[in-house]
Amino acid sequence: MLRNAAEWADARPRVTARIALLICLVVVVARVVIAVVTPPAQLVGDSIGYDLTARRLAQTGRFAYTPSTDVRVEPVANAQQMPGYPAFLAALYRMAGPSVPALPLVAIVQALLSGVTLWGLFVLARRLSSPAGGLTATALGALYPPFWWSYELVLTEDLFVALCVWIAVSLVVAMQADALRALLASAAMGVLATAAVYVRATAAIWLLLAAAALLAFDRERRRHYLTCGLIAVLIVVAGFSPWWIRNARIYGRFIPLSTLTASPSLAAISGDYEAETWSAVKPYEVDYLHPKQELALNAVMKRLTREITADRWADDPFGLVWQKTRALLISIFTYHPNPFGGFTGWGGLTEAIHLMLLALAAVGAGAHRKSPAVWVLIALPIALMGVHAATLAFSRYLFPMMPVVIIFAALGVLSLARVPLRD
Repeated sequence: MLRNAAEWADARPRVTARIALLICLVVVVARVVIAVVTPPAQLVGDSIGYDLTARRLAQTGRFAYTPSTDVRVEPVANAQQMPGYPAFLAALYRMAGPSVPALPLVAIVQALLSGVTLWGLFVLARRLSSPAGGLTATALGALYPPFWWSYELVLTEDLFVALCVWIAVSLVVAMQADALRALLASAAMGVLATAAVYVRATAAIWLLLAAAALLAFDRERRRHYLTCGLIAVLIVVAGFSPWWIRNARIYGRFIPLSTLTASPSLAAISGDYEAETWSAVKPYEVDYLHPKQELALNAVMKRLTREITADRWADDPFGLVWQKTRALLISIFTYHPNPFGGFTGWGGLTEAIHLMLLALAAVGAGAHRKSPAVWVLIALPIALMGVHAATLAFSRYLFPMMPVVIIFAALGVLSLARVPLRD
């Protein structure tokens, strides 16, 4: 039955695309309605920091991040975090008015964005396989429960996911196309990559891994990849030049991304700041009127991380490895967000769906393992896992890999149904 449906979809590519587009529109409308009629949640944790920073940026034009627990309202410009998501929020606040509540405004816009992401799944899976693969990916993406909750959170995930999906689309187009179309796709990839790195620096690691894989394993098209990559790199450098110049003026040195890069590593190795660790860091706590202190604090946190890691490795190397491995496995095999607070009832059903997608994705990736485009997509989960295995590993941080999982799961469905796949 599934094979017959796939053959029908492949024989009618335009009808299949219209069905996928209709699914995207229905999902967007439903999510907007839910965002409007659902009582808005209170902002907590990182959401407060992003919201306050975005409002400051919208009102003063100054990017000065402070965590949600900080009460100072007039910090000087800094580079503690990447500015992409606060800038996205600030643009919304400028259009809607400075006093507009974050919710449901952000949820409505991110609901619209989720439709763009879902359409990107169709485009990407169709390019990897066939119209049937694209439609299957669209359906799986529409049915994946966490996508119905994440867009209501004032966090980086939904924006970053959308950017990553369309980076992958432009990258695959650049790989497969020739001449002018490949150059245009490379330029689009450079613009999207710039935006993604401004949101989360992990995007840069993903693209570097993808480029390395292509150059190492697809030597026949190496010159083509180098040309496309050079165009994208030039655009990224041009896009980040204002950030680099700004940071050099503030800190007196080159700051490529953000300043407090060691905090997650220290929190992970010390159990989220044990008492003795916090007492060691406390004298270096950042004064937001003196941004250069951030560099001293970051250096202290790096040193403490090395010392604590060395001590724990000497005392219990197997325990340290198991702690890191366990945290990473939990972040992979559990879903985010989890509004149920556990894995019983609806939470258990959602967890089962999550695990099923992971299993199908393994089948799909294996079926397409010879395709260079698969290496590009797999590089994203590898980058996310590598970064967060070394720092903090939460399911939230690995959530951006789920579009890749869903695309491979769609290919896995077709493979199990014995539908021929296109390399």
